Amino acid sequence: MSDVIVSVPLPVSLVRSGGVGQPMLFAATDIRMRVTIGNRNAHNQEPLRGILQKAIDGVKQKYPDIPQEGWNIGVIESLPSTIGANIAVLVGAIGGILFAYRRIWNPLVIQEIAYGMLKDEYDEASALVVACVAGGIIWSRRELPFLTSTWQLPIRLSPLLQKFSIAFVNQRNYGAQKLQVKAIAIALKNGDMQTLRTYYHDGIVTSSRDTVVRYDSVKDDGYHAVVIGGDGIRLESK
Repeated sequence: MSDVIVSVPLPVSLVRSGGVGQPMLFAATDIRMRVTIGNRNAHNQEPLRGILQKAIDGVKQKYPDIPQEGWNIGVIESLPSTIGANIAVLVGAIGGILFAYRRIWNPLVIQEIAYGMLKDEYDEASALVVACVAGGIIWSRRELPFLTSTWQLPIRLSPLLQKFSIAFVNQRNYGAQKLQVKAIAIALKNGDMQTLRTYYHDGIVTSSRDTVVRYDSVKDDGYHAVVIGGDGIRLESK
């Protein structure tokens, strides 16, 4: 089995859900997790043992002939402490295992396996997985307690729009939030920076679920500028 490197974008949330029927926006970024199969120079993966085992279990459920033991899976970069980073590693490990063992490279199969392993853990699982696999800007909405619709929006961002602060001011009025999400999506499509500034303010927002990354120029406080709307999963040459 030859070494395999899979590159996956870090997904982040632009607008979180207010409940059933409320839309969400997510995005792939230009920060990429590089997951390796068979590379013994990768970082210590003890903290990721559970995530990597979940990837192995998910692949084996679909392809029982794939061995469950003997995998040497690693991540080259140090990871931010976010759910999105963990999901990116899971998606990359699934893609790497499939390609290393069976020479299968099918993003839809990777997406199917990853979502199947995460759907009962995170409300945002579908959107985060699609952001990792397809890239770009993702619209997602919980239609029913057991049904979520997720779409990649037909948006190509201008350089001006790719970097901006996304600390979203969440409103308690979920009916108003639905209109806001639509307005933000349309503003991204039309390059309307003035509208985006109406809904976003400069700063960092953290929660127990994830960390929203700052999307503006690198400042003295050390936060990195991040480009949203990045490409999806891909194989990299060694």
